[in-house]
Amino acid sequence: DVTRRRELEEGIKRSERFFRTLAENVRVVIWMSSPCMRYLHYLSPNHSEILCPSICRLFQDSALWLRDLHLEDRGVAEQFLQMHQHGTTTQVELRCTDHPEQPHWFWLQSYPFAGGDSGQLMAGVVRDVTERHRKTETAIAEAAHRRDTLIAEVHHRIKNNLHDLVKINKVTQNLISWFPLSTK
Repeated sequence: DVTRRRELEEGIKRSERFFRTLAENVRVVIWMSSPCMRYLHYLSPNHSEILCPSICRLFQDSALWLRDLHLEDRGVAEQFLQMHQHGTTTQVELRCTDHPEQPHWFWLQSYPFAGGDSGQLMAGVVRDVTERHRKTETAIAEAAHRRDTLIAEVHHRIKNNLHDLVKINKVTQNLISWFPLSTK
């Protein structure tokens, strides 16, 4: 039936347009690959606009990608890749060192699914979360500054109060020496 076939083809085209619109307009990178990351089946066209260059390298060569990560994050990234290869849903936040003075943070999550003729596939999203980390670091620095200011103020007040107590104690001792109490 030609009409039914055309309806199905139009439905597929409409679904592809919706998916393409979604992939091009969300501020995450959507990807699909083989579990070993050897074959990349899909990568959002906007990936280079959203991600720093070293994260883009993940989808070209995972060994190069590991080299560009912050030293403290490489072990976590290797665990992520191992879990990914075993088809395990996983997520991780890592830093790339394209700009060592201002590292970029990104959140990466992968999901296994059956890919029909392709066998097991992995799909996932990558989001740049650098701004969130910078806001958190700023909030922590501001809180530390408020804490330090409060501690300095409390220290100052305690010191002044102790100084006043010492003065009162000296005055009391002087008064006692000038006016001795009678001991009858």
